[in-house]
Amino acid sequence: MLLQSDSRPEAWHAWFADQKLYTQHSYHGPRFDTFEMLLRAARVGCGVALVPRVLAAEELDQGLLVQAWPHALASRDAYYLAYPEHKGEVAKVRGFLDWMREHRDRPTLGPVQESAPTER
Repeated sequence: MLLQSDSRPEAWHAWFADQKLYTQHSYHGPRFDTFEMLLRAARVGCGVALVPRVLAAEELDQGLLVQAWPHALASRDAYYLAYPEHKGEVAKVRGFLDWMREHRDRPTLGPVQESAPTER
């Protein structure tokens, strides 16, 4: 059973297509609102969840879940940091932006060791 994400209804289709595979069932299966709900459903045996690895890392490390297939799909989804233009020169906003730029290209699979900048 392919567990589906409401926010990413194309996820399974894209995952199969990325491997040059096709199934008529890539859109079939129960849908869940959040990745946490998908992971919970997978943990109790409802099916297979397709989620960002970072969100499943703890369950994988603890042996609560296993990776069913080794293929990882590079995501086109992204997160954006947005703020009002006039706040860009506020010291704490500037400090946070500088910190983000400094750390954005550092891959991390575990908890972040550094702390966010303090207010100046």
